[in-house]
This record gives sequence, structure tokens and C-alpha cells, in this order.
Amino acid sequence: EGGTFNQRHRPVATINSDFVFDALVRLHARGCQITSEVLALLKTGHPDGANARWRSLHETAVTARFIAKHGNGTAERFLLHEGIKVYEDAPSYQEHAERLNCEAFSEREMRDKEALYKALLEKFGDDYKGGYGWASHALRGLDPPHKGSISFFHIEKSVGVPHFQPYYRMASHSIHADAKSIRFSLGIITPSLLIPAGPSNAGLASPGQNTAISLASLTATLLSHRVTGQPTIEDAAEDGAVMLTI
Repeated sequence: EGGTFNQRHRPVATINSDFVFDALVRLHARGCQITSEVLALLKTGHPDGANARWRSLHETAVTARFIAKHGNGTAERFLLHEGIKVYEDAPSYQEHAERLNCEAFSEREMRDKEALYKALLEKFGDDYKGGYGWASHALRGLDPPHKGSISFFHIEKSVGVPHFQPYYRMASHSIHADAKSIRFSLGIITPSLLIPAGPSNAGLASPGQNTAISLASLTATLLSHRVTGQPTIEDAAEDGAVMLTI
């Protein structure tokens, strides 16, 4: 569905500088790729790995809903935020490039990254810094406005899906090396008796179910976007998409 939608509407979306369209198409493509990774992990009996990748898919679907809700200005901020991340990542790479046997950035490249970073902050303000700086303008504009630092939970809450936090937190343990990660696994039934060290045929349902929900939500968000001023719900029906609330 995503490829057909992109081919059908991109010419008009480009003419209209429809940043929402571009962001949603790219997020949907990434979501399809993540779903493929989840399926590969489920087929090989790795529920914790699948759950960790679902976490990324959930972030992708929620981000898409947030952008669709808050419009073109937020979409532009999201797309341009790459310049912030590139600049924030550069010093660490530059410091360790030699040790990693990689080519360091030239002085000119570093100046260009810094110049773009400063230009973006001048355009959008200091709140644009950080991982979710692109969402700050939309969240500050709520009634009542959001105050303080921004986390993914605030974005979830803004689009009405904070109830996924328990699953999201559970999936986080599969990513980080915390104490719970070495004791809890979806792939074992009696944790006190086993230490998982490979694939399992248990615990596959939860990441599979959540992946289906998140991909359906992400697809519905894309296909319901207005491009030419007319609702594309007909496109969604024609392409067999499922419109749902989660």
C-alpha cells in the first residue's frame, strides 16, 4: 500500500511542499523494514529480539501519528532535525575515528555541520536541541502547554496511546543490560530454573501481536493523509488497509 500511495501522490505533494506526506512515507517504509526484521526473529525463535524490534516499530508508528496530528510545521521540524542529530553525533565519531580505523571528518565538514546546527537553532529556537526537540513546538502549543523536558512518553500521550507503556518498558529490558534483562525472557516459562542462551518456541505471541497492531496503525496513518485536499480514505479502502484505533 505504501509504495502505491507514494507513487500516486508524490508529484502533487512535492509541488505543495507537503512535509507530512514525505515524513509519513519515509516512516512507513522504515516500519515495513522493521516488521521484516521482527518476522525474521520470530521465525528463528527469538522473542526477546523480536520484542526489542517491535519497540522501534512502536516508536515509528507513534511518531507518524504525532506528525499527522500536528501538521506540516511539525513534519518540517522532524525532517530537518537530522541536522541536529548529525552535529550531536559528530564529536564522538571525531574523537574515536582513529582508534576505529575510520576516516575522520575534515575541518570543513565539521564547520558545515556546526553551521547547519546553528542555523536550525536560529530558525526553531533552543528547544530544538536534543532527541525530541523537533516535537517541542507542538507540545508547548498544547492547552495546557507541556513544560519541562520531553520524552517519548509525552509523544505517546499526545496521540492517545500511553497504555502501550507497559509493553514498551518490557521491550526496553531486551535492549539494555540491566539486572532485569538477565532474569526475564519471553522465551522461558519458568525463569527461576532456566537461563536462556538461544532460540525458544515460547513467548512469540506478544511481539507478533504488537507488531501487527503497530504496522496496521502506521499504514492507516499514511493512507488517511490528505494530499490534494480530498480525503484518501477511499485509497485506504481500495488498497485493503484497515483503519483502526489502538
